[in-house]
Amino acid sequence: MADIIQNIVKTPTKRILRLILLSQFLSLNACTPTIKEIHVFYLTGDVDTSVSVSTSDLLKEYIHTPCTDTIVVGNTLFFDTLSNIKIKDKRMPNFDGRVIIITNNRFIFIGRQPFEVCDFSYRQFDISEKMVYQILVHSKYFNYWEKETLFFREDIKKYGIPHNYCEIDRFNTLKTPIRFCHVLLKDS
Repeated sequence: MADIIQNIVKTPTKRILRLILLSQFLSLNACTPTIKEIHVFYLTGDVDTSVSVSTSDLLKEYIHTPCTDTIVVGNTLFFDTLSNIKIKDKRMPNFDGRVIIITNNRFIFIGRQPFEVCDFSYRQFDISEKMVYQILVHSKYFNYWEKETLFFREDIKKYGIPHNYCEIDRFNTLKTPIRFCHVLLKDS
């Protein structure tokens, strides 16, 4: 998938248009094959950026970030549900991206607010809050957040601290802070 994206984004002036066209083509695919694995790429922790992070900014970082972990989810229903989400006609006006989910037929972007979910063109997905929460839990997204900060998130208020939560100090584990994480979630 990364090779396809790299080939598309060769020239800076045509990059955005090409990615939008690719995303629309993939999201309009009438046949939704069963998903057996997804890539989840995200900014680590409660990152405060001076400007909004666009879908294209996230994709640029994804291309250059190797997968760091593979997690077996072992829940076919989880992957089946993800295969069947639909796009709404409504667009998101002020999107500030934090997470990309890459499946075999689409890119799904999750914003700073936990229930902002859209495609590359900022069209909203019709996906449940619980499903978004489960994706973030399975990918260990919350582990890069300080526990005290988590309590300010709407999804944590609604569903609680994940059972697999284990805080990772993204500043002291390496000499360079961990800014992005890329994990592969697989069906068993």
